[in-house]
Amino acid sequence: MIAFEIRFLAGHSHTTSWTRHAHDVADEWPPAPCWILRALAAAWAQGRLPGVSREQVKRALSHLRGVPEYRLATASRGRMCHNTPP
Repeated sequence: MIAFEIRFLAGHSHTTSWTRHAHDVADEWPPAPCWILRALAAAWAQGRLPGVSREQVKRALSHLRGVPEYRLATASRGRMCHNTPP
């Protein structure tokens, strides 16, 4: 089993679904597995995983292809709307 702990640096997450407008109320929680895979691939591509080869990344990501099981902390839904004056 591979486990991830995700901590948000600002203490919260804006989880708008890919198919929704940023101000829609429909949140995407828990995050879709594709977002986690993209974040891992991007971290490697940006050099944030020193000493990890392309083959190691490909092998690790291939292990994450199945359906995930989530254990989530309590979450609450909030709404913020920022308007920029003209």
